[in-house]
Amino acid sequence: AAGGKGATSRKTPAEIAGWAEKSASISPDALVYASRMSAKVDSAAVQDGYQLYHHGFFFTRTNKWCVVQQGMNDANHYARRYHWLGVGVTSFVNEPHAAVCAQQKAATLNLVAGESEPCREVSCQISREQPEKLLTELKKILTLDMTADHWINRSRDINPKYLEKTFLKVYEGQPADFAGLLGLEGVGPKTIRALSLIADIVYGARPSFRDP
Repeated sequence: AAGGKGATSRKTPAEIAGWAEKSASISPDALVYASRMSAKVDSAAVQDGYQLYHHGFFFTRTNKWCVVQQGMNDANHYARRYHWLGVGVTSFVNEPHAAVCAQQKAATLNLVAGESEPCREVSCQISREQPEKLLTELKKILTLDMTADHWINRSRDINPKYLEKTFLKVYEGQPADFAGLLGLEGVGPKTIRALSLIADIVYGARPSFRDP
């Protein structure tokens, strides 16, 4: 077992490496990737208002693994738990969860839903474009006057100028797919939300809002 609450969760890669030194059958790189991507998905690709604060990573000497991580919603004071079972994960960014457990459903930007595949593809494609173009599109979008229930109104907290460095880093990284985009250092919820917003409004690739 590796991980834990808060800062302890960031020690997960080192804990996995420590166990790998004791058992030659353990493949640390694959396990570290699974730990990192599961946390990235539930913090950035599934935006449901619950902030992760606990990451538990469990694995065997034969490299079987599972993840149990938990988020907290500051507004309603409820917790939500995300379950991953490695044997059932065929893609980290397409319906990867074994279960998501909560006391109530939430307004969710769900980019790992199967029906979000077009949005994932377009988001990755446009992330490889010049940052200036993305920032121009985003600024235009954020000035639109939409109906109260439109998800653009939940994205008014995005400040384009704060995304410039991240967009440049993504452009330089030229991710091949959405998993590669999500896995880039510095890419967080607002970067992913901004790209999916452009994908939706400009290119018509609407994401899913289905609570998983």
